[in-house]
Amino acid sequence: MCRTQARCGLVVVRRVADTGTGRRRVLATQTANTRSLRLAAELGFTEVERFRAWEAEQWLGLRPAASV
Repeated sequence: MCRTQARCGLVVVRRVADTGTGRRRVLATQTANTRSLRLAAELGFTEVERFRAWEAEQWLGLRPAASV
């Protein structure tokens, strides 16, 4: 059981990120959202590029396919 909403959210994100063994995952977030960037790093995403959209700098990350 989760004690906080943030903890529950992290559990859900990890489960989604771990599903589909053998598939790469892509994630985009605003660079100003430091919590999202930290979570992306914790989940194994690495930066592919930064770009500008919606009047803000965006971050694009890739998580390699998990091996079986």
